[in-house]
Amino acid sequence: MRPVLCTLTLLLALAPLTLEAGTSAPHVKPECPAITIECEKCLDATMQGDPATFTVKINGADANFRPGFNWTVSEGTIIKGQGTNSITVDTKGLADRQITATVEVSGIRGTCPKTASFTRKIIVSGHPRKFDEYGDIDFEDEKARLDNFAFQLHEESTAVGYILVYAGRRARVNEAEKRLDRAKNHLVNERGIQASRIVTIDGGYREELTVELWALPANFPPIEPDATSTIDPGEVEIIPDPAQPKRPRKQNR
Repeated sequence: MRPVLCTLTLLLALAPLTLEAGTSAPHVKPECPAITIECEKCLDATMQGDPATFTVKINGADANFRPGFNWTVSEGTIIKGQGTNSITVDTKGLADRQITATVEVSGIRGTCPKTASFTRKIIVSGHPRKFDEYGDIDFEDEKARLDNFAFQLHEESTAVGYILVYAGRRARVNEAEKRLDRAKNHLVNERGIQASRIVTIDGGYREELTVELWALPANFPPIEPDATSTIDPGEVEIIPDPAQPKRPRKQNR
């Protein structure tokens, strides 16, 4: 008789289910919502100093779902968005490290997963970038700009700093070279940047004197002056240096 029972069981399982009036449908366990995290505009990595934004996505939740969000990060500091579906993380000082952002979502039923994580590498930089640019300013003001540049180079311990100087249409003799030496000496002697990490470039001439500060990844091909923005040296007016006052000659007695 046992084979007959097996056959009946199979037939019952395959037969379409019909419900009589007053009966309820069998309980079907709802599916769990899917929780994922995205890092907006991160691509393959995030540049140190640039904010990293992490956003949680929830798919499959019912219309009445009202989630809460609690974020943690393995590195850096959450500067905006805690308690919401999106946070912004400060990446300063995190070169060559990784941030793992984890969110715990409250309000999810039963034993469904309630957390998700996303890891993003923080790099020194992916391409050359101009840190600062200024014109013919007083050296005291320039030192403040150079101090900011030095701080960034200390933060990015493997980056190389480039100083480009374009003399103006009216320029003194060797003006670009003198300004390059002055800026590099300040970074090296006053701010402790290794001389090997500072590259100076005489860019030629522009309409106005211009100083550019660049930060490049280590082993990146060196940058070159922008030839499209320079003027022909033959068009430059060389201003003579102020005459040095003559010292009075000593009288022999």
